[in-house]
Amino acid sequence: MLVIKSLCRYLTATLFALVSTSALAFNINYPSIVNVASGYGFLVGQEISVQLIANRYPDLAKEAYLAQARFNLKFPDLKQNQIAIIQSSGVPEVDQLLEQTKAELQAHLSRQSTSRLEALRFIDTVNQRAKGEIESPFLESFLMIQYDDKPYQEITDGFYNQFSSSALSQAKAVNLTIKIPKSWQQQEASSPDIIKKWISQDGTGLDTIMLTVKELPEPKVDAKTVEALYNNDEVNELLPDEMILIDKGSPITLDELPGYWIHMGAEMQYPEFTSYVEQTMYVIFYDNKMIGIQCATANTPDNKSQVELRARSIQPLCATVANTLVISELTS
Repeated sequence: MLVIKSLCRYLTATLFALVSTSALAFNINYPSIVNVASGYGFLVGQEISVQLIANRYPDLAKEAYLAQARFNLKFPDLKQNQIAIIQSSGVPEVDQLLEQTKAELQAHLSRQSTSRLEALRFIDTVNQRAKGEIESPFLESFLMIQYDDKPYQEITDGFYNQFSSSALSQAKAVNLTIKIPKSWQQQEASSPDIIKKWISQDGTGLDTIMLTVKELPEPKVDAKTVEALYNNDEVNELLPDEMILIDKGSPITLDELPGYWIHMGAEMQYPEFTSYVEQTMYVIFYDNKMIGIQCATANTPDNKSQVELRARSIQPLCATVANTLVISELTS
């Protein structure tokens, strides 16, 4: 039991220390604005093209407008949200720049000659986009706005990447898969215990998911051992010294394996800055391995209330990701 607790404590401390410093920056930053602005241009170009087709081929107007309506239904309020984000960037004369972008696209697209066949193909393209079939990085740009306040729904709506740990040394011979929201950018991690990490907003956001595997000296951790951690109120001993337990759940079972989840927070001191971090962590035990799924969000201590609100919004995401975990050896 003591070995398990010390290793859980070590892993949690390691994860907190490795929260990306880029994730501590305000999420309205240069890369995210470039991403959103690019998506805005894509969307405005589509709307202009639909209108030009309707004007040039009146008999195709109904189908063109229906295709755009289907797209708008799939991504409601997308353009308004893009504009709001761009306006919040503090760029001088941003409204004039947006109007200039629209005018330049209108002039450019109006000069192009579009055949009837090309018009039909474009209408079909818009219909496919309305089903979510949009090229990268525009799809990620749309999704990170669409699901910002409900990130778990990005997975349940079918927008996800399935990650496999097969052949990765950090996985320590555990072949597993999990589903991650499509708009979260996959990145490498420096710790040998972290298989991969993902950053929200296509790599520019405030939130981080980490997948970890740690080897245990014990041959197997069973459900009774996990229950003892809770029944004896020893879960607090799993936390690093600076961590404060905010919430915990009863012992859980994921993919028929025993585990637990905890939610914690702390003010973290770094050489050049201080941040307030909250995270939810799911841990399950498989043979002599401890598998962790950690979802964290961070900001400056002055923005602690925002971190608390954001942590509550990503907690369902963490549960959703954890519930997608599949270990191939258990299904073969």
